[in-house]
Amino acid sequence: MDESIIKLLATSKVSGLRQVMRYIADDKIKCVVLAKNAELHIKNRVKVACTASNIEVMNCDSREELGTAAGLSVPCSVVGFLK
Repeated sequence: MDESIIKLLATSKVSGLRQVMRYIADDKIKCVVLAKNAELHIKNRVKVACTASNIEVMNCDSREELGTAAGLSVPCSVVGFLK
């Protein structure tokens, strides 16, 4: 996992598609990390929202790795970091 992602994981974050999309709509997200093996419709939806809101999108190798790094007991497709 990229060192910049590891540093971000120590900051305030939300995980999961619904929460991340809600926080993007509320302009509370500064950066998003997407798992490379997330479902295509999730990646497309998040990327479109991030592009429209000028939010940086970073990638992680897998859902399992992202979930573990975010302190979750389950795999996770997307994590958003709060402003």
